[in-house]
Amino acid sequence: MATPTVPAGWTDTHCHLDAPEFDADRTAVVERARHAGVTQIVLPAVAPFDFDTVRDLAHRHGLAYALGVHPMYTGPLDDAALDALREALAAHRDDPRLVAVGEIGLDHFVPGLDRAKQEHFYVQQLAMAREAGLPVLLHVRRSADSCSSTCAACRRSVASHTRSTAAPSRRSPSWPRASSSVSGAR
Repeated sequence: MATPTVPAGWTDTHCHLDAPEFDADRTAVVERARHAGVTQIVLPAVAPFDFDTVRDLAHRHGLAYALGVHPMYTGPLDDAALDALREALAAHRDDPRLVAVGEIGLDHFVPGLDRAKQEHFYVQQLAMAREAGLPVLLHVRRSADSCSSTCAACRRSVASHTRSTAAPSRRSPSWPRASSSVSGAR
């Protein structure tokens, strides 16, 4: 089977190259992506413990990064994690490699995750993205309706200028309207 050709100018908006699985060949992975036409790769953080890691990797490999708290990591965290995110966004606001707040969102697939806590983190991070003037990278798993209604509510209240990039695997009928209206565009 032939390797698919990727048109020039593609951006991978969600690549966890900070994962230990890439320690042995991270540079080669980046080079293969560039050779395939991927001109930018965004490394999203999942929690404060990896903010420095994704930032350092982005600078080392000429990539972009996003800072945020992933919904699957909210369980043991409290508002100190949100404070750490707010501080990191402020500290790196002039870093051209910081391109988004993410990976944030809602995960209703994994059993046992605290949905109310995820929602709290999600709303707070949408507000931070607006304050920072950054788009968001969304994690949306079996939660498209909840994510879209939260985006719509935040657009009306606190996040009227937040842009989003999302590719939910199963889109709900309301998702296109919500994802396009987060930025105010229709």
